[in-house]
Amino acid sequence: MLTRVIRIRSARSPAVGVAASEIKSGNVVVFPTETVYGIGANAMDAKACADVYRIKGRPRHKALIVLASDMEMVRSIAHVPRKYGKVLGRVWPAPLTVVLRARQSVPRIVKSDDGTVAVRIPRSSITLALIRASKVPIVAPSANPSGLRPARSGAEARRYFNGKVSLILDAGRAGNGMPSTIIDMKAMRVIRQGVFTKRQIENFFGKAKARSTSSPRRRQV
Repeated sequence: MLTRVIRIRSARSPAVGVAASEIKSGNVVVFPTETVYGIGANAMDAKACADVYRIKGRPRHKALIVLASDMEMVRSIAHVPRKYGKVLGRVWPAPLTVVLRARQSVPRIVKSDDGTVAVRIPRSSITLALIRASKVPIVAPSANPSGLRPARSGAEARRYFNGKVSLILDAGRAGNGMPSTIIDMKAMRVIRQGVFTKRQIENFFGKAKARSTSSPRRRQV
């Protein structure tokens, strides 16, 4: 596969439209986020999501995180509890991922076995522009082959995925390298520590439990 590499410096770059066309065509692209580089595809396209798993060498029991552009898109793929909707609306966009009950329209490969989906609204202006231009939610695990550290630069992304994805958006150094914090909204349990601390999560939503050792299958990240 010929991988096209486009340098990008702002969300207004024409490269965003090029990447969005690839997403809408069912292809896999690599792009910068506010944490690390992500490898993404249309979250509503089961085949494209399977390609993400294959290209990364990611075990299927590890669920994918879905990125949305706004609360309307979040609600199109997940049931947002009324008591948390306003809080999430204030916190997002941010490196905070929440696990919610998925809607039936979400492909099985994206959902965990318990019918949930992990979703967030990213803070990166380039990532948000890409989702908006694609007009679909995007699965976006970190851009790295399974077992290796996530790409934090365009050069690292090229070393990992040149010849394996259709397009890489190279923005140079991306993010702070810390992953998003993940919480299960039903159990109010912190699944993965990240940018937000447990205390901050408790300030947002109330008491949050530490990660459970008996989390549902495919809710690993």
